[in-house]
Amino acid sequence: MDWAAVTAAIMTGVAAVAGVIGTGWQASRARQAEAANQRISIQAEREHAELADKRRIYAHCLAAVNAAIKACIDAGEYQSRTPSARALEDRYNAKLAMTDAISEVQLIGPASVVVHAGNAQAVVSTYQPPAGNMSVVEAYRALHAAMRADLGQQPGGPVSPDSIPGQPGGPGPGPA
Repeated sequence: MDWAAVTAAIMTGVAAVAGVIGTGWQASRARQAEAANQRISIQAEREHAELADKRRIYAHCLAAVNAAIKACIDAGEYQSRTPSARALEDRYNAKLAMTDAISEVQLIGPASVVVHAGNAQAVVSTYQPPAGNMSVVEAYRALHAAMRADLGQQPGGPVSPDSIPGQPGGPGPGPA
């Protein structure tokens, strides 16, 4: 019997079996890595969608606060004029919309945003222009800054330090 040929055949068989096992093991690791990558990708997509949804909710809230401020200004009893029934109804509806938007923010926001949203709601709900302009501006700025911080953005942005309600860039609507 030719032991060299038998040994060579056995070694070839062992190498083939090892190659098959190695290929299977490598395929298994590749599947595990792909599954992990897919989980990471799905998680990243979910976080991106949640951030986009939070950004939309925050923007809606800020718009509702702005609309409530404008409605308060439009329905203000100053400059010797009495507000119309329509202006009073618009103010009521704007404050109601602001309350709804703030309630939504309070469901998704962290404590810092929730506190500032509640404060903005309290300040705007009792706002009687022209008195209270600065408290409305400060409440809006604080809410805006808390929202930006929660979104991972730097404080600042469209609201300038000296803006007041009703001025361009400020918490109230600008010129029509």
